[in-house]
Amino acid sequence: MVTDPITSGAPPSLPLTAWARKYGRFSATDQKSGLTPTEYAFARLGEQWTPDGNIYEEHQKRKLIGFTSRDLGQLDCLPTRELVPSSLPKFILPMLRIENWETEPVQPDFPRDALYPMANGQGLWVASNPVIWPILEPILVLATKMLTSIYVLPWFDALLNAPREPIPPTRIEPEDQDRDDLHSFRPRSAVQFSTATATPADRDKVFALLQNRFKYTFGFMAPGENPTDPSEDATGAVAITITNDDYIRYDPTPEKLPRVFTWLEYSDFEHLLRSDLNSAERMCIEWSIANTIAHEVMHAIHFFHTDFQGKYGMPEHYFDTEALPEIGYSYEQAINLGSTERFLGKDTLQKPPVDIPPLGFFLSRRYPNANHIDGMDTNGVVLKNPGIDMYDEVFPIPITFYKDVQQEEFWSVAVRRFGHGLLHYRSRKEGSRYTLTINPKTGRVKHGRPTRFQALDHTYPALNNQFVDAVETLRRSLSLTPEERRAMEFGRDLLISSQAEEFFFSTTSSACPSSHGDHGISR
Repeated sequence: MVTDPITSGAPPSLPLTAWARKYGRFSATDQKSGLTPTEYAFARLGEQWTPDGNIYEEHQKRKLIGFTSRDLGQLDCLPTRELVPSSLPKFILPMLRIENWETEPVQPDFPRDALYPMANGQGLWVASNPVIWPILEPILVLATKMLTSIYVLPWFDALLNAPREPIPPTRIEPEDQDRDDLHSFRPRSAVQFSTATATPADRDKVFALLQNRFKYTFGFMAPGENPTDPSEDATGAVAITITNDDYIRYDPTPEKLPRVFTWLEYSDFEHLLRSDLNSAERMCIEWSIANTIAHEVMHAIHFFHTDFQGKYGMPEHYFDTEALPEIGYSYEQAINLGSTERFLGKDTLQKPPVDIPPLGFFLSRRYPNANHIDGMDTNGVVLKNPGIDMYDEVFPIPITFYKDVQQEEFWSVAVRRFGHGLLHYRSRKEGSRYTLTINPKTGRVKHGRPTRFQALDHTYPALNNQFVDAVETLRRSLSLTPEERRAMEFGRDLLISSQAEEFFFSTTSSACPSSHGDHGISR
């Protein structure tokens, strides 16, 4: 159900603020969200400095990994302004088109015998519903851009074509030494694959096979419910990709067809049905769902090495020296140099807790770390030498990124010419670092108190230097093709705007007084 009026706890005496309606209340008796950026407070002569906003700022730091909303606003990482509309052409990969979305329960492959009803009698959660298609279409257009651009990644070539190698015993814990089903893959040599000469042929072949031979089907699932069988425990994931392997192996029906399915929780789609989102909030959510779709497609592709070869029940393969078998996050690491996490998750004042819009996203730099264990293939194990990181560093993503990825030139010019990872030229230097500990009895991961820091050498200096060098090389060229000129102009515009933003936000934050309890960092 769409969360709009908040009904838990004692009713507030005043109308809820706009942010409280979207992001939840500070307390059961407060009409505010507690997340609105606070104003700077200055003590009067002879008074002790006790700003009224301090209680809200402490609340914000707990929710936003050490940042206050004012910090994020100064860094232009809050969706508080309108963005340029999308200029992407409305092309959708055949594999993602409306005809490949669930219209009836997938039986007899799975026990679930009903589709999910929408709130307020608006029909069912199916792509063909005229209420849903207008919010789904721009997401599929953006997911198409993500998926069609990946053929130049060495990671993607390795996923498709690299040989699988057994994990060496030195990387396996003593209690798992009897496992003979653990394998890894790594980038092929420069002779076998080169980004400069890569073609989309393998990409197109695998997408066509998923769609036509394995009848790849997408659908929606209810939060907290297993989409294959509601009587089974839910996975806790916002999306799931699975084959009908149990049906293939155990059902006596003859001539069965192996298939693959992806289901997406409909909670974020519910947010897009709201009438009170601005374009920045909307683009932020659209990017998040499109990223999830691309993530899940990588899981589907991996089945070519396991289930589609009749190797059922095998864990996903490990990429290179990564310690976890999680193809989706490995893809995100390859394309974004990190995974992402929401600013906000659920409104815990409501019982049961209710999903709320994300407000924004952090880029998580340390992969894999202990936070990713819950998301890995349950048939896999955690490797060592190297193992997982027991800390993380996160950087807020500026809202200009969500605008960038919705522009055609970003993909047709910038990504084609300069590669992926342009997100990092937009990323801020302000980060937050926290430790991770695992309870040996419960396995639960506990987060330490976050500490703010500045990455003075930027998040990924080598990547950004390569980008600058590539733009400058084009600028100095005496003769440019029209495509090269467009790339040079786009790259220089991105450089200039990013540097201007960085100067503005650095100058603004350094000119403002430090907020209480911010570990002495001037913002």
